[in-house]
Amino acid sequence: MLKMKNTIFILFTIFVVSCSSSDALGKTDTWKVYYMGGQSNMDGYGFNSELPESLNIKFENVMIFDGNRVNDSKKQGGQGKWSNLKPGHCYGFKTDGRSNYLSDRFGPELSFSSFLVKGGAKIAIVKYCFGGTELFQGAGYGNWDPDFDGNNHYDNALATIKNAFDVDDINGDGIKDDLISSGIIWMQGEADAQHSQESADAYLFNLRA
Repeated sequence: MLKMKNTIFILFTIFVVSCSSSDALGKTDTWKVYYMGGQSNMDGYGFNSELPESLNIKFENVMIFDGNRVNDSKKQGGQGKWSNLKPGHCYGFKTDGRSNYLSDRFGPELSFSSFLVKGGAKIAIVKYCFGGTELFQGAGYGNWDPDFDGNNHYDNALATIKNAFDVDDINGDGIKDDLISSGIIWMQGEADAQHSQESADAYLFNLRA
C-alpha cells in the first residue's frame, strides 16, 4: 500500500508540473520598452535618501536593464542584467552582467516609470548613459558619433539594447516576454551646446545621425 501511495504521489507531482509547464507554453507577457540615454542628467545624481517614500521602493511591474558604462575605446560596455527597478541605477552604478551593484543615487527612470504604471502597464527600461558625453567629437569626455574610429557610447548603447532584447523572460517567471519598443527618452546636449558654435549648430544633424 505504501509503495502504491508513493507511486500515485509521484505521478500526481509529474502531472501538476506538466500542467504548469503546459500553461506557460504559448503564453506571453507584454512589456512596453523605453530606451533612456544621454549624459549626466539621464544618469542621475540625486541621493536616494532624499526620495519621497513613493519612489524609494522596488517597482514590481517595472524591469530595468542598465548597461555597463565604459568610455571610448574600452571593452565590456553594454553588459547588464534585468532586474526590478529600484533606486540606484545612476551615477556609481556598476554591473558585470551577472550581478547589479546599485549606487546611493537615483535617476529620472523612477518618476517616469511611476507615472506609466498607473494605467496597469508593464514597463521595461533599457538604460545606457554616460556623464559629460557629446555627439560632436572632442566636445566632451566621450562621444556618441556613429562614425567614431573604435568602440564608443553609440556602440555601447547598441550592445545594451541587443543584450536586453536577447533575454526571453526578463522577470524570470517562466513565461516568455514580448518586448514592445515604445519610445526613446534622450537627455543630452550640454557638452555640444557649450563647446563651440560649430558643435551647437551641428547638434540636430548629429542627433538624427
